[in-house]
Amino acid sequence: MSINNHYDMVFVGWGASTCILMIEMDKQSLLTAKNILIIDPSDKRENNKTFCFWSKKGDEIYKDFKTIVSKSWSSIQINDNESSSIDPLEYFHIDCSDLYELSRKIALKHNISHEKEAVLKIHENKNLVIKTSENNYSASWVFDSRPPDLKNLSKGDFNISQSFYGLKVKLTEAKLDPSVYRMMDFRVSQKTATQFIYILPYDSTSALIELTRFGKEIINKSEAEKELDAFIRGQFGSYEILDIEQGIIPMSSNLPRMPSGKNWVSIGTRAGNVKPSTGYAFKNMYRHAQLICSGGKLKSNKLIEMKNTQLFLLIITFLTSHNLSSQSNVFQSEYIVDGIEEKVIDWRRDIHQNPELGNREVRTAALVTKHLKSLGMEVQTKVGVTGVIGVLKGGLPGPVIALRADMDALPVLERTPVPFASKVKTIYDGNETSVMHACGHDSHVAILMGVAEVLSSMQKALKGTVKFIFQPAEEGAPKGEEGGAELMVKEGALKNPNVDVIFGLHINSQVEVGKITYRPGGMFAGVGDLKITVKGKSSHGADPWSSVDPIVTSAQIINNLQTIISRNVNITRNAAVVTIGAIHGGNRSNIIPEKVEMLGTVRTLSDYDEKLIFERIRQIATKTAEANGAEAVVELPYSSHYPVTFNNIELTAKMLPSLKKAAGASNVILIPAETGAEDFSFFANEVPGLYFYIGGMPKGQDPKMAASHHTPDFFLDESGFMLGVDAMVNLVADYMEIAR
Repeated sequence: MSINNHYDMVFVGWGASTCILMIEMDKQSLLTAKNILIIDPSDKRENNKTFCFWSKKGDEIYKDFKTIVSKSWSSIQINDNESSSIDPLEYFHIDCSDLYELSRKIALKHNISHEKEAVLKIHENKNLVIKTSENNYSASWVFDSRPPDLKNLSKGDFNISQSFYGLKVKLTEAKLDPSVYRMMDFRVSQKTATQFIYILPYDSTSALIELTRFGKEIINKSEAEKELDAFIRGQFGSYEILDIEQGIIPMSSNLPRMPSGKNWVSIGTRAGNVKPSTGYAFKNMYRHAQLICSGGKLKSNKLIEMKNTQLFLLIITFLTSHNLSSQSNVFQSEYIVDGIEEKVIDWRRDIHQNPELGNREVRTAALVTKHLKSLGMEVQTKVGVTGVIGVLKGGLPGPVIALRADMDALPVLERTPVPFASKVKTIYDGNETSVMHACGHDSHVAILMGVAEVLSSMQKALKGTVKFIFQPAEEGAPKGEEGGAELMVKEGALKNPNVDVIFGLHINSQVEVGKITYRPGGMFAGVGDLKITVKGKSSHGADPWSSVDPIVTSAQIINNLQTIISRNVNITRNAAVVTIGAIHGGNRSNIIPEKVEMLGTVRTLSDYDEKLIFERIRQIATKTAEANGAEAVVELPYSSHYPVTFNNIELTAKMLPSLKKAAGASNVILIPAETGAEDFSFFANEVPGLYFYIGGMPKGQDPKMAASHHTPDFFLDESGFMLGVDAMVNLVADYMEIAR
């Protein structure tokens, strides 16, 4: 294969995503002294698209594009209802021709080449090789904006299209209010699909008037023109057509990401940045460009791809219901959900960089408290030492739903290369130690802060009350202290108002981003630690017959304990674990000691098995010791005891559709029970609970190669966080409907 030329960067496609990325790269001086190529069959001089975004004039996105903003609106209208102000936001409009022209100036400035060819294939060799209809090019970096392949969508996924056909018109009479954007007008035929018209007035006589359809069938030109003609003449009288725009946006509960490699980055629709939510495609592409270029990530090969959130299902529900009384609330929540991702990531990075051990989460608690109070919530602090509880009372009566996030970090030295890695040191158990969020609790806090912001935006429409529980010391309280969920329950976290159900999540570094895993019934084991003290008779090591040897007795006890799992527990029903993790006895090779101490753990998935195992441990230890002439004292539980984390079976069944709505049916996976433990169990012992995993492992990574929790290399893909927000919001909204 002959290569025509090698480039530092190749942009495949010259649409909006490429333009925005070029503008951001130029801003950050990443195009200087680079050999760059754009491949696109068109020279992008047409003006057949408009781009809009929600923003404040003080926001960075507005400042970066204000020179090409041609119009803005500060009020919105649905049907012919009264318009509503969106202050402090505005809805800003950009013509695609102006965006293209801005990128052409940048191309000219940096001598960027343009080849009018169609890309057929990209593959990885020593460098990336781009095969076109005419040539082959190689590149160090490729930014690929070709549309995604929709052939492999799962039949079980929710798949339709948003198609649109719009006319730029000049009215004969001045009948438009240029300050008001009519975002949805349903007074058109609905037929087999949901359709509406939106109007972007440029002045009192000219506007873009567009028909949008959500459905399986794509809108066709003749049909759209008839609908638009009838609507425009009925509303405004005669008119002249100035221009036309049309397009299709694929919609799926599981829109596939297109493959990319180490230096091969998907952008635009291909990266999941274009969604059927008015005003976010442009903003998502802008955020993605910032992420690609931020912090020197491009230079250090650390690229971040944005996740394709599934919140369009909220819009679909809204559109098909035609419940106009709740339109403003749904719209507002979509705005805030889309805008919250950046905040969630920022909160997580801040908490990650400043970790705190159990019962010492003072800074984290202060951050949470400030946020909840800013949302107008009733806030209670110092519950269970450093715990925080926020109460959001909805506008309508209904159930009380609790959402929980744990806040504490671990005594682990961080080895990850992220720029926000922890360098914190503190005193733990009398010794200096490093501190790291090596279990993802920082993400749990940030996600729940995001959920709080989303739900508070819909407060008037909420049919019930939400309690946000930010819990300390899930990993255990310091020696001599109480803490965690058990203490929060004891101090009334589920009371005043009394909680009806509780939901919790845990991010998992070995579950792929975009997936949710769950299990009805016992999901995590109940755990009790144990201490067995074997008392014998000491003697010289040369005269063992003079002793009652506690070491030999202890060895026999350890071996005999293994028969509990193999002979007493029905392991076809539930797993169980009996582990001796430490044994201490004696201090010299020639002295048989008087005493041996053993420490261990017991893990079960049912109360029945726990009772059985506890009883057998006591029997085996005491009787084995007795048979050897020794004495065994069993302390079980010794210092801590967590019950089984039990997902209420009825509640899990009811809420499973909510999880599938958030992640897509094919991405919600039933898993076996685990013998790890979670003190969420103390909450779920009091009220029906549902606890689940969300994925935090980068797509395509081997779970066996991903660093596990509680290790120095523990790593999370931040693109998975919004699934946690989506899932929690869905659970709250859906349960409020179910409970009525």
